[in-house]
Amino acid sequence: PSPPAPLPAPPLPAASPRPRPRHDVDRARTSVEAARRALEEAEAALSVAEEQEKEFQSVVDERTKEVHAAEIEEPCEWNDRLRQLREYHADHGHVDLPYCGTRKSQKKERHPHHALAWHALYIRRSWAKGELADHRKAALDKLGFRWKRATMDARWDRWMEKLRAFKVEHGHGRVRQKHDRKLYRFLINCRQEFANRKEGRKSGMTDDQEKDLINILGLEELASRKRTFEERFEPYKEWRVKIGHCVHPDRLVKMWLTENRHKKAKGKLTEEQIAVFDSIGFCWNQCCCPGAPPLGLRNNPEACAKPAAEWEAIKKAKAAKIAEKLAKAKKARLTRKPVDERFSGMSRWDKGVLLLKEHRKEHGHCRGIRHDPYAEKKQRCSLPVQFPLSSEGEREDHDEGRSR
Repeated sequence: PSPPAPLPAPPLPAASPRPRPRHDVDRARTSVEAARRALEEAEAALSVAEEQEKEFQSVVDERTKEVHAAEIEEPCEWNDRLRQLREYHADHGHVDLPYCGTRKSQKKERHPHHALAWHALYIRRSWAKGELADHRKAALDKLGFRWKRATMDARWDRWMEKLRAFKVEHGHGRVRQKHDRKLYRFLINCRQEFANRKEGRKSGMTDDQEKDLINILGLEELASRKRTFEERFEPYKEWRVKIGHCVHPDRLVKMWLTENRHKKAKGKLTEEQIAVFDSIGFCWNQCCCPGAPPLGLRNNPEACAKPAAEWEAIKKAKAAKIAEKLAKAKKARLTRKPVDERFSGMSRWDKGVLLLKEHRKEHGHCRGIRHDPYAEKKQRCSLPVQFPLSSEGEREDHDEGRSR
């Protein structure tokens, strides 16, 4: 048999707290004071090390500047270009080199500083990628080197002048295509770049450009937003009433109209929007307005921009020309030469035999007949040509040749 399980041990009595001895408190206090002194010594040593580091760093910076200065003076391609830039600055007072053109224009006539302009373009690209050394950038800054081309800055200033003039004239910065198509496209790109900048995506807009746009337009007008149905419909309504047909010359408006046609087919267009389109006589299928341009010209903006009255006049002119041609053809059919009654009911062979008999009866021979049995024309007889023979010998030679 297995032995019985052992009984559980009785619980131990709770230990009563004993007072800590006096020598333990003194020992802990002594260790804290020693740690404090060690911390103070470490802080002092750290301050001394930081001062030494500053001194060493200053020495390193001085030596680095000397090395960079000596490096810029060494003979190499980059330093040669820098020397040419310094000479250009001494002659012209700036380093705004003319535009070097594209690869395709290299075969054309170049300006004398064409290679230097290409080097300046390479410098700007290296700086944009963060690959340009600091000492080289400092050397270029001393010459007043523009890290963005002067033409780009001048172009931006011209756009800002146009935008400022538009806001002074209209009182707002909501440019539409009917106002200025190029300025409208420019603002679309600016709003997209501004949105990319605010959302943390890659953007080509700089801080100065953003400040210029905010100062002119304001933050609300600069923020990109989707145009509402009413804002899109009102310009189209004005154009529809003015032109008289539904075919718009702008590609974006055509895409918007096609989108609304698809929405109506799928039942996603509201009744109010459908009623608004019906109020201007909009064609929900292919445009069948009386003055609409032909189907082959509906992708041509110039043809779509013509009013309906002009297309009606063009159609009437074409119809008049066709009617005139038909009248002339009808008149020609009525005034043509009547068919000879002698040949009625005769075959082509019998008709040719009859004409041959008449020709023989009239001329006494059947030589040199030219007749076209497929056309009712006047019959012509071409007799053999007779040459005048001056002497008896020539006549004999002629007869001999005929016999041969």
